Amino acid sequence: MKLKFSFLIIPNCRNPDFYEEVKAKLPARLGDQHHLLFTFFHVSCQRKVEVTPLETPIGYTWLPLYRDGRLMHGDFCLPVSLEHPPPHYSMLHPDVQLPNMKWVDNHKGLFS
Repeated sequence: MKLKFSFLIIPNCRNPDFYEEVKAKLPARLGDQHHLLFTFFHVSCQRKVEVTPLETPIGYTWLPLYRDGRLMHGDFCLPVSLEHPPPHYSMLHPDVQLPNMKWVDNHKGLFS
């Protein structure tokens, strides 16, 4: 199951607030592989003569939905990676520092 939602933030805002609400129909049987993947994009507001994409991915984080036989709930502060997560990343919580991955602000929790 893949769903894509986009949210806007004010340019140059150092501490953005996200007020949008998303509802998704989840499978009846969740497993450790089910997760939410967040991709952060820089959206260029200026058109240049060069062929430059308007959206450039700048960070990734994920939230496992199911862990140890239980649905994850509560408040989370997730670290943001500069690189797309490797295969089977959803089995691990983003708090686990994966080898050879570059993290924003030394793997500190940034996205909550």
